[in-house]
Amino acid sequence: MDGVNERLAQLAAQLDQVPEDSAQYQALAEEYNHLKDLKRSPEYQEKKRESKTLRNKLFHIKRMVSDYDKLRG
Repeated sequence: MDGVNERLAQLAAQLDQVPEDSAQYQALAEEYNHLKDLKRSPEYQEKKRESKTLRNKLFHIKRMVSDYDKLRG
C-alpha cells in the first residue's frame, strides 16, 4: 500500500515536469488516475483497514513482550 502512495507521488512529480500536450503526459496521467481509482476501491479500503488492524495488534504484542521483559529483568 505504501508502494501505491510512493508511485502516486512519483507520478505527480513527473507530471509537473512534462508538457501537458505530450503523449508521455497522457500516459502518466492515465496511470495516476488509475492508481487514484484503485485507492478508492472497496477492496483497497478493506486491505487498508485490515493492515491497520494487524499493525495495531503487532504493536500491542510488542508492548506486552516489552512489559514482560521488564518484569523478568
